[in-house]
Amino acid sequence: NHFFGLPVGFRIPPPLSPKMRPSLPYENFGLSSRLLAWAAFQLLCSCYAYHVLLPRCKPPARPLLVVLRAAPILVPALLGPLALFNRGSKEVAVLMFFLFTSSWLQTHKVLAMCWGLGPLPALQPSFPAFAAVLCLPVLPAPPTQKPKTSDPCLALVRRGLAKLGGLVLVMYASAVIRPRVLGPLLFHGFILYFVTGFPFDLLAAAMTGLLGLTLTPAFQRPFLATSLADFWGKRWNLPVTTLIRETVYHPVVALLSKGQV
Repeated sequence: NHFFGLPVGFRIPPPLSPKMRPSLPYENFGLSSRLLAWAAFQLLCSCYAYHVLLPRCKPPARPLLVVLRAAPILVPALLGPLALFNRGSKEVAVLMFFLFTSSWLQTHKVLAMCWGLGPLPALQPSFPAFAAVLCLPVLPAPPTQKPKTSDPCLALVRRGLAKLGGLVLVMYASAVIRPRVLGPLLFHGFILYFVTGFPFDLLAAAMTGLLGLTLTPAFQRPFLATSLADFWGKRWNLPVTTLIRETVYHPVVALLSKGQV
């Protein structure tokens, strides 16, 4: 007796358990070893982008050919985090961080550079600044934006420590009062603001002190937003918003206005 060409007593074999599944070579390494390997790869990508891609991005360059040359950076940046840091719930935070910084933000910066856009072409005289902006989730501020204080590095350190104190306070309040009283949306909003804000401010302080870069702030007092457009466009996650506006929105508007579409 057969059913669709298969014997009646045929059973599909169950999937292999994690213990029976053959492991890939890099899976035997710890998280610290894989992080060091990824940092070494990022350094190689920075050298390749700075010495090979950046000189070819000047006009009259052909962007599509430059994109093909950028494949050694784009393909590993897209797939590398999923291959190296996909070990279940223990590495979710690490995986999400590298998916954002490498698989999305870094590839976007490289693609924008192929068309002569974005922050990377303006950093050609300085390789350390170029590598830092390429590999980290930061964006240089426009030249017209001046520091508001005489010592911006110290101001960033104070702001980062204040956000760290706010994070501790919110976590303590959540343990005592419970999120149901605070409101889950408000509670998680403050947690996201403090968790994202204080490392970015300390990173910006280090880059300001070591490289002399003025960075676009991650947040601009989002609790003072007057509308949803003001919140998303001018106060929340400003590096990503600014990068998309400069590399996608403005070129598309210029192209459509030129073609009178």
